[in-house]
Amino acid sequence: MKQWCKTSSIGKEGDRLPFTPNTISSLWLNYKFLKGVIKGWGWSWNVYYRSNTIGLFSLQDYPIPGYTTIDAALSYKIKK
Repeated sequence: MKQWCKTSSIGKEGDRLPFTPNTISSLWLNYKFLKGVIKGWGWSWNVYYRSNTIGLFSLQDYPIPGYTTIDAALSYKIKK
């Protein structure tokens, strides 16, 4: 049985949009010290995950690998 696929100016039915991942996840952690010698200091972490994507419509077999990034920051609150 022959399957018919719908096409349009932007691709075939079922094709993934270019550069659109299946999954995106992000986690942000932030902590500020309120007492003691290190009062006013804080730290932050961010973990970002993005799954693989597909290249241009005409190249649906051109996968772009997913990636994870980790960011960190230190902060200090100055009065006023």
